[in-house]
Amino acid sequence: TSVSLALVSHFTKRFGSENVGYIKAVGQQCMRVWDEPLDNDSNDADDEAGQYVLVDKDVKLIRDHFGLSHLRYQDMSPVLIPQGYTKSYLDGDINHHDQTADIRRAYLNIVKATKLGGNHNKHSITICEGTGHVG
Repeated sequence: TSVSLALVSHFTKRFGSENVGYIKAVGQQCMRVWDEPLDNDSNDADDEAGQYVLVDKDVKLIRDHFGLSHLRYQDMSPVLIPQGYTKSYLDGDINHHDQTADIRRAYLNIVKATKLGGNHNKHSITICEGTGHVG
């Protein structure tokens, strides 16, 4: 997380926060946050008023601290590994193909939102943070 903080800090200073994306594709320590729809949001019409979502705690820290309000929380933290995940996975309750598709969709949404917010700036970047040991 400290490396991601440094990278996001550098690139928001260099390119502006609207040109920086961030995703922690697999998170472990989650918290509940309010995710409002964005002006450029073409996703679900069902969540026009916003909704509570669970996200990795690092996502909330980075989004709030660096003003990445052009990104949806649910895109920044598409897969969570809560307690009991391994058992659910082994029992067949979790489909890794669905999770891979969720990560891909979220990443593409972030790239799109970052390019849209950039005022035609030719520079944009998305930081993809990994996760620590889940065991």
